[in-house]
Amino acid sequence: MSTPRRFSIVFNSASGHEDSDTAVALIEARLREAGATFTLWRRDQQDSLDACIDAATAEARADGRVLAAVGGDGTLN
Repeated sequence: MSTPRRFSIVFNSASGHEDSDTAVALIEARLREAGATFTLWRRDQQDSLDACIDAATAEARADGRVLAAVGGDGTLN
């Protein structure tokens, strides 16, 4: 039996020009299909990216999750 995959994901929806609602729905659907446990910390224009990163990092450390970032080129750089 494999270990369940657990993720804390920061999604920078203020990054890029694509429809972020569609991207979030696709990410969530694929993770559910894979049987993953996850929290998606979504950063919108008015939210602080640092606050989202801090919350996701704390969750990942406390729960042994993989920490991931999703967004445009700026997010990944």
